[in-house]
Amino acid sequence: MRHNHLSSPQSRLRTFRLVCRPYERLAVESLLAAEGYVFEPEPYLASARCLTFEPKPLGASAAAVFGLIYILDKSSMLPPLSLDLQDGDTVLDLCASPGSKTGVLAELVGEAGLVVANEPNKKRYQTLRQNMRLANLLQVVTTGYKAEAYPGPRLWDKILLDVPCSGWGTAEKNPQVLSLWRENTIKPLISLQQSLLSRAAALLASGGLLIYSTCTTNVQENENQVLWAAEEFGLQVEALSPWPGFVFDPPQSSLTQGTLRVNGPASQGQSFFVAGLRKPGWKSDSGPGDYDSERVVVDPDVRSRLKAEVDWQVLPPGRVEMEKERLLFKPQPAVHDLAHISWQGTVLGHGRKGLRLSPRARRLVPQPEHGQALVLDSIDELHRLLQGQSLSAPGPGPLAGLYWEDLPLGWVTIKGKRCMWTDR
Repeated sequence: MRHNHLSSPQSRLRTFRLVCRPYERLAVESLLAAEGYVFEPEPYLASARCLTFEPKPLGASAAAVFGLIYILDKSSMLPPLSLDLQDGDTVLDLCASPGSKTGVLAELVGEAGLVVANEPNKKRYQTLRQNMRLANLLQVVTTGYKAEAYPGPRLWDKILLDVPCSGWGTAEKNPQVLSLWRENTIKPLISLQQSLLSRAAALLASGGLLIYSTCTTNVQENENQVLWAAEEFGLQVEALSPWPGFVFDPPQSSLTQGTLRVNGPASQGQSFFVAGLRKPGWKSDSGPGDYDSERVVVDPDVRSRLKAEVDWQVLPPGRVEMEKERLLFKPQPAVHDLAHISWQGTVLGHGRKGLRLSPRARRLVPQPEHGQALVLDSIDELHRLLQGQSLSAPGPGPLAGLYWEDLPLGWVTIKGKRCMWTDR
């Protein structure tokens, strides 16, 4: 049993993901360690870590400010893991905001893959886009359709459906859910979940896999819904592998063997339910498409207007182009396959007064030897920068790449002989 050494007592251990390319994980861990955080790897996902000492709230760490970590409950990582995704896959996340599971999906499909993250609520949609921009997840595009009416005719081999639910599995952290949703008040939720399952089943390709998940312990929203969908749409209950690092309770129905019911207290996380539903038939070959031979195509106007040294070829296959006043990256799988829906790519910058890169576009920061760079190895200097103080500029403006040791963080703005960090 792992011991919890956090500065404040709590029954659940705090888990998070390293949000970076695999070879940058050691550098992100170095940044966290420089601020005094202590953590351990988790056994179910390469990027997952468990915090064992927290000198200050993890969300206030420099790594969090630069979008290099994402705090989420360990149980939230199980639904994406259960989709059995491969590098280069395409997956639809029907109820995505705030993007906790979307980020795990993006890690699993890699930059050759594509995650289509959907959220109909405008406020929650903006939260989703902000979180994806902060994380620099270029393989994610977003859509804003009502999930129960998500457009076709395209069919999907992999769909994640993490439905709105009563949230009883989060009661330890959010006790109000027990009074908000009772046995006699959840009928609207049951109906909504069935509408979502109906649309997801219609969007699922032959041989495709749908993962249905909730953060409740309520059998009506869990096993009963799985049995309803299996009977209503001819789906088959898929046996899911129990992941290490969790304790699972047996399903509440003998007909739903292979579903995962996470025992939250025993797993030191939230209680969760995860089920796999397979559509009978032959699975299509949905590997990476035959895209443009050039890795990334950049609008010539962008190259001429941008006053910063950028190595565009570090980006995955796709297009960089202006759309109104925004500089966007559009992943090639989306350009190639999503002509039937309206979607948005990643914002890299804006062109209101000249074309400026977003300070958050860390993927475009060149190696120090290939462009102007402010390289820091002192955590105190980095803290000063984040507190609004200026540092000596590495050269003339307007921008310089910001590095913690060999880890790109973003872009600093140069004014005269000083440089500052700003998120504008």
